Amino acid sequence: PIRAAARLAHAPHPPSPRQTLATAAPDESPAESPAATPIPPPSPAPAKPAPAPSKPTAPTTAKPLVHETFAAANPTLWTLGPGDWKYDSGKLLQKQAGDTRASLRLNQTLPADFEARVRFRITGGNRFRSVGFTFDTAADHEKLVYLSAAAAGKLQIAYKSGGPHRYPADAAQPRTVPLNEPIDLAVFVRGRVVNVSINGQPALTHRLPIERRAGHFELITFDASAAFESLTISPLSDDLLLDEPAEPKPATPVAAAAPAIPKKTTASSARAAVDLAEKTLRTAEARVKMINATFAADEARHSQPPATNAAALATAAAVADKQHALARAEEELLRAEQEFAGELAATPAPKTKTKAKAPATPTKKVTDARAALDKARAALASPGNTYTSLRTSRKAFEGPTETDAMLPAVFPGTSTGRRTALADWIADRQNPLTARVAVNHLWARHFGEPLVKDVTDFGRKNAPPQLPALLDWLAVEFMESGWSFKHLHRLMLNSSAYRLSGSLAGVAPAARAADPDNRYFWRRNPVRMESQIVRDSILALAGTLDLTLGGPTVDPRKDEASPRRSLYFTHSQEDIHRFLDQFDNANPSDCYRRAESIVPQQALALSNSKLVLTLAPKIVERLEKTAAPTDDAHFIRLAYQTILGLPPTPDEHPAAQNALAASFGPHYRYELTYVETIPRTPAGKLRPFICAAV
Repeated sequence: PIRAAARLAHAPHPPSPRQTLATAAPDESPAESPAATPIPPPSPAPAKPAPAPSKPTAPTTAKPLVHETFAAANPTLWTLGPGDWKYDSGKLLQKQAGDTRASLRLNQTLPADFEARVRFRITGGNRFRSVGFTFDTAADHEKLVYLSAAAAGKLQIAYKSGGPHRYPADAAQPRTVPLNEPIDLAVFVRGRVVNVSINGQPALTHRLPIERRAGHFELITFDASAAFESLTISPLSDDLLLDEPAEPKPATPVAAAAPAIPKKTTASSARAAVDLAEKTLRTAEARVKMINATFAADEARHSQPPATNAAALATAAAVADKQHALARAEEELLRAEQEFAGELAATPAPKTKTKAKAPATPTKKVTDARAALDKARAALASPGNTYTSLRTSRKAFEGPTETDAMLPAVFPGTSTGRRTALADWIADRQNPLTARVAVNHLWARHFGEPLVKDVTDFGRKNAPPQLPALLDWLAVEFMESGWSFKHLHRLMLNSSAYRLSGSLAGVAPAARAADPDNRYFWRRNPVRMESQIVRDSILALAGTLDLTLGGPTVDPRKDEASPRRSLYFTHSQEDIHRFLDQFDNANPSDCYRRAESIVPQQALALSNSKLVLTLAPKIVERLEKTAAPTDDAHFIRLAYQTILGLPPTPDEHPAAQNALAASFGPHYRYELTYVETIPRTPAGKLRPFICAAV
């Protein structure tokens, strides 16, 4: 700013005392500052000499709120977030790359209008190489300004408000962003207007399409390593004029109209915006009160019999209705007056002197708004007891005979009984289909295969059940027990069929040939554990499973390592838990039956996943505390018995014994693949990996 003022001091005309964005460039060294472009003098008029240069008014400089040189760690000012952050030689380095975001949160609260200047170098990355900062950052909203040194580099202003991030096309500027070169990023924010300067040159102007909200300031990188050298944050000076984004041109020629919003954000226009926002807030608050009062009055009026205080509630609803109408009229009048003032300000002054001009006549919009306000005041003076009832959502017409008069019909005070009749018909003993379907689902979950192959179709196109008498007997038992699922569970789990062995050892060849597919359930079908049971079992073995009942769902993308039971994870086509997905998680589009698969990724997830490697040491710690194994052989038997419920086989026990002794032969590298990458350590240190292998 000092150099800019010095250049302007030698201009032939005195500059404006208001500071502009072009003069707000950060201090630069002589080697890095752009060449100063002299301001050419205007062509002198023959009758008047050029005025003598005068010294401009110095721009107002606010005291910085934050001035950070990153010479050393400052935990009182910063909170380290995700990433690999390190202070080195007067710089703050972030070395983590990949499709992850690293962040450093400022602990200090910033004013709504501020300017931030950060100097950094982008030193590497894979694809995106994005570095910048965020403001108004909270759990579900934030604004971002960043530079990307990708193949198609750009400067981008983005935002998030309760959903995914948005990257407006008019808030992006393609540009080449070099690696390992210093970059001075300056951002000026007033309200929703954002101006960005790169290396002292104005680069991008944007008006945020969403309202500002309270939040934090964070330095961020995404798929980039970077070196931050300095950061300065100051309140935005009232003397600094920000550029507004250009208004879009109309598609067809129209008569020029004066804009309602000034091109520059000034103190007066900001105060006008605040006044209008306060009126809008009062209208919204009055609407909430009106809705609550109207709902209470409608409920009292339509109850059977009508409530004793229905008349008083109707009067209160009428008053709230008139107060809301008054607040809305005041808001509309202020809006119309501000638009009228903007039109007057945009009208050019006459070039020749004329007589004093009469006051401008208000527009029809202002006149109508004043009349509406007078009417609303008169209505509030005598509100009476009439009010406008709430309208529900309008449904589409069901045919050409339906009219608007049929839509707000009030439901009858007593039920027609049609839904009860339908429920009784579905659960009637003369309709055994309901019981058969329920029994078939329950049988499939306990025995691995349903009695009717297609659980979605009991019609004639489906194959008949292999054991129809068993299906009907269970259906009758289900109905006679009062439709008790608990009785049905107990009946199946206590049966001899459920306790059969699934092993084929010692089975006669004739039995295998007679029913190789086990359609008659003469042996136990192996049933794979569901994905949620696999994960919850690992957490339970480690003693970290959260058994709290109820509560909000857990987002698997944000909190994949949550100790809550797996059924609390949000599950949809977009929200997928990666560990659960490896073990045939439920299909969000088909809730009838899960698919089963055996793929190599499942074994890898049970041996190399972050979940298993994190919890395996905790399982060992619990085993050593509760059972106190005397030696490795005892520990191996204990681990198998605790985790699998079975003792190790004669082949498994020596394999685990040799692994604990760090005797890694080719066979054991195949059995315990992750041990290959682990250096030789004392035997006790390898016990977590034995648990992971089990």
